[in-house]
Amino acid sequence: MKQLLRNLRMILIAFLVLSLALIVGIIIQQQKSQKMNWGHAGENKLALKGRYSEAASIFTRDGIALAESHGGERHYAEDPLLASSLLTLVGDYTHNIGNTLEERYENVLTGQGRPFWQQIVYDFTGRGMRGSALHLSLDSRLCRKAAELLQGHKAGLVLMDYRSGDLLAVANSPLLDPQNVILWKDIPDGALFNKAFLGKYPPGSTFKIITDAAWLAAPDYDPNLTVQCKGREALLGPGSVNEDRADAGHGLIGREAALAHSCNHFFGTVGIRVGAPALLNKARAFGLGKELAPGGLNCASNEAVLPDNTDDYLLSWFAIGQAIENTELSISPIRLAMLSAAVANGGELMRPRLVLETEDANGQRHKAEQSELFSRTGSAAEMAVLRSDMIVSVSSGFARSAQVQGEVVGGKTGTAQFQSPDGSVHSHALFTGFMQNENIPLAIGVVIEDEMIDISALAGQIFATAEGIYRSGR
Repeated sequence: MKQLLRNLRMILIAFLVLSLALIVGIIIQQQKSQKMNWGHAGENKLALKGRYSEAASIFTRDGIALAESHGGERHYAEDPLLASSLLTLVGDYTHNIGNTLEERYENVLTGQGRPFWQQIVYDFTGRGMRGSALHLSLDSRLCRKAAELLQGHKAGLVLMDYRSGDLLAVANSPLLDPQNVILWKDIPDGALFNKAFLGKYPPGSTFKIITDAAWLAAPDYDPNLTVQCKGREALLGPGSVNEDRADAGHGLIGREAALAHSCNHFFGTVGIRVGAPALLNKARAFGLGKELAPGGLNCASNEAVLPDNTDDYLLSWFAIGQAIENTELSISPIRLAMLSAAVANGGELMRPRLVLETEDANGQRHKAEQSELFSRTGSAAEMAVLRSDMIVSVSSGFARSAQVQGEVVGGKTGTAQFQSPDGSVHSHALFTGFMQNENIPLAIGVVIEDEMIDISALAGQIFATAEGIYRSGR
């Protein structure tokens, strides 16, 4: 009898302890939910500041904190250049910028939204207010180099590992200190826009990679096709594609030289022969118009649209990356990087990923985004030919400034013309390329707005920096 009473007493004590833990957990959760509601309602910045005062950190793959909390404050990367260039990706605790890691992973970082039983366990062990850290694919050294090169420009850049899909560097410019956003002061035009993910730029001649891929896959593909380039003389008559670089043009030119020297006449002709459906299908295979959300962050869809009644005039312009009249075509730096990634990886386009792991309050790591195939852009044989074309473009064509000593680099430049509201014509500079290396498989996409600069050289410097970092084992 005494043993039974003792057992009942122990059960009662355990029940009381568990009940107390449940009550404490409920109270804590209510307080946290109230703070969350205040922040979401935008009632004051202090509510959000309080929520993030103990939030978990966001780390690069090389262990640099891009966001961390200590001393009751949320802090961003110690390196001002790194913090500024990644502002539109990482965000800040005020959520003044949407589509950022701080906003999308708010509950994860601050420990909200856990299963009730899990929260009770964390509360009971004193970790109830701790969130889960994010471990990103980004390399802080490459991000910093990209930021350094983009300073003074309006630009966006993405560098990725074409084998895994890991995003190794993202940069946007103009640069802006996170504190300026928190205080909402001195914000340059365009500094809050993630050009790397959300940009919608005419692709210009970078689209010739897709046209070339469609031609390589065409039933009537002729590897010996040559086209007579007549310079400024229009391909089909007034209003159609021409070559405005020289009166004499390129003369009789084949596919490899046409990509290296970006011949409009050749690719306008090929685009007409391939036809609208094949061009659109190939554009979609390279990712245009397909949903993309690395790390849960939205990217521009970058649609490719050709109406059913498209004539040869419009088709020839579309094939060289210039959408006119009722056609639509745009690209962003991340999708530019994906063009070259697919070519370099033999036609297997990997899904770009940003958040590799989360690390919970107990220090346990959990896989986030998996390395997975996004789409197939063509056969390995077709991509080998296209890869060779892009390598020639760097070795002896317009993209020769992208060369890196001792490395095999391929690429394609682009110039995208656009008209401003006042009627004046401007140009963006674009580049997509890859460094073909078993140990350092890189693909890049970069856009410099409203400038004509040697953008290939910029890409070459990023490749060379990566080569130096990974070869030294740092």
